[in-house]
Amino acid sequence: MSKIVSMSSGAIDPIAQTKRVFWRPATTGTALRTGDPVCYKLDAVDHKERTVDPTHLGLTEDTYAEGSQEMTGRLFSVEEPLIDNIDAFAGIVKSLGPKAGADGDMIEIFVPNGAIVPANVVLTATVAGRTILAVMVGTRTLGSPTSDIPSFGSTAGTNDTKAVGIAMETLAAAGMCWVKLDPNMFVRQGGNIGNELQIAAGAVNVTVNRMNLDFKLTDGQCQALHYRAIISGIGADCQRGMYRFETIVTGSGFGEAIVGLDSLVEIDTVSTAASAGNRFYALKATLRTRSKDPDLSTSIVAPLALEYIMTKTTTDALTNPPSAGAMIYMNVDALGSEPDYLFYASGNSATNIGFTAHNAAAVGAGSIKVYMGAAIGIKYICLSDAP
Repeated sequence: MSKIVSMSSGAIDPIAQTKRVFWRPATTGTALRTGDPVCYKLDAVDHKERTVDPTHLGLTEDTYAEGSQEMTGRLFSVEEPLIDNIDAFAGIVKSLGPKAGADGDMIEIFVPNGAIVPANVVLTATVAGRTILAVMVGTRTLGSPTSDIPSFGSTAGTNDTKAVGIAMETLAAAGMCWVKLDPNMFVRQGGNIGNELQIAAGAVNVTVNRMNLDFKLTDGQCQALHYRAIISGIGADCQRGMYRFETIVTGSGFGEAIVGLDSLVEIDTVSTAASAGNRFYALKATLRTRSKDPDLSTSIVAPLALEYIMTKTTTDALTNPPSAGAMIYMNVDALGSEPDYLFYASGNSATNIGFTAHNAAAVGAGSIKVYMGAAIGIKYICLSDAP
């Protein structure tokens, strides 16, 4: 690699570094240009060793076995962004070689090291220092980090992107733009369905990402992780989850329990409560309006939504349904303290929550009694007739 200080289009970031690679496109189409993003070739058939041959730009290609650790096409051959190579982003084309961007050309690229470099951008508007730019499958420009979002996690997509930088110019039309090229600013591990990163077979008790923190504060709030997303565009939504967690079970056999999300608050202290009214929640879901008055007259609102979808086709029930299917499963340690209530409903006012209270209702045959506490301190029994 070499440091680049300037070129004909103007001054370049002094920390910019370049690398010479071979342009070997997988498809024909738009000619390669300076400013285009390229990715390393990962295909087994293009895993090549190069030797001297003056009849072909000084090069020939000879295949060799995996595991030989030769200087390979995965280090020095690049192609356009594709669904299976987008995580192998190589950089931005700085200059073309003697073949003017044709197949086999030796080109020079800016490697993504945090420097600000010129790149082709398809967006018609960017904001300096704020607009995220991504490598896009099948497109030889940088654009928005869009991708397929399947309703459920078993449908492979054909559209994928990898965020690689931030626009450093405010533009009003597509074209060349200064870009801070730093993929490490963003979180991405594995591509679209079918191109996930993998854990080697035979591994036991695996943790890929870990964050263990010990807050020594004596006052104030603590946060280990804070994500905040704003939906400001008219018509946008996040019906498939702003924060989405999927656990896909594809093996023919599995262990005792599959838990998609486990939230634990463990009270490991023998000290008394610091103040009255302390609360411990393993999971809290809040839905609110604050200093606003939205029109929700045709909306359904709920802090918690549960969906039970167990079908073998679009509409058919399972051939072997669960032995006990439930919308909510509850378990209590038989040797520990038992809870006082199945539900405890209380609010900030003297209003009963989620039910119509009756303190003198007749008990029907086979009725199910649910003991609830109300905000005003009176206990009610809600009755529902069993079938």
